[in-house]
Amino acid sequence: MAVRNGATGLRCSVNCYSRLEHALNQISPLDDEHRAAINDLFTAHTLIAGEHYVRVGESAEAIAFVCSGLFRYFYVDQGGNEHIKTFAREDDFVTSYASLISGEQSAYTVQALEESRLLELDRETYLHGVANDPYWAEIARVYVERLFIAKVAREASLLMDDAAERYEKFVHNHRDLHDRLRLRDIASFLGMTDVTLSRVRARRS
Repeated sequence: MAVRNGATGLRCSVNCYSRLEHALNQISPLDDEHRAAINDLFTAHTLIAGEHYVRVGESAEAIAFVCSGLFRYFYVDQGGNEHIKTFAREDDFVTSYASLISGEQSAYTVQALEESRLLELDRETYLHGVANDPYWAEIARVYVERLFIAKVAREASLLMDDAAERYEKFVHNHRDLHDRLRLRDIASFLGMTDVTLSRVRARRS
């Protein structure tokens, strides 16, 4: 995992912690005890655009709430081609989750596409909380369910939809990301070449 510049770089403001509180409240209402603990549990960090949060072959050491910024999760095949698995942006949590849980090496890389402000929870604290605190266990359950639902929807679209249909669904479901991403990243996520995506967009307009 890349060395974070939280100690010397930009620090998350109080609004960043407030944003985390709001996001957690949407999953399960925060009581006073858990609200007070957030400042002690989560550490503020900033990543610059292009910096890796987790690299393939590394073990995930933490999970982080995205206060601002954008990430991509991607694989690189034997031919050196990138294949984007998913994206994460504001109000998402970012990590290599299977690696975080198992302690094994990550199968993919997580990279910041924009300067990103994070609130980070280290792996040991996360696992202890999920195992021993019903509140954090509920947060983890909902998080994993959301990951699973998104994974099933993406796999179904890749198998059943043509290129135009996949792009239409992306625009509908991820309108906030469309203008923040490079054409080649959208194309990779949708399982097509950037040439194919350019043709789809030209026909659409």
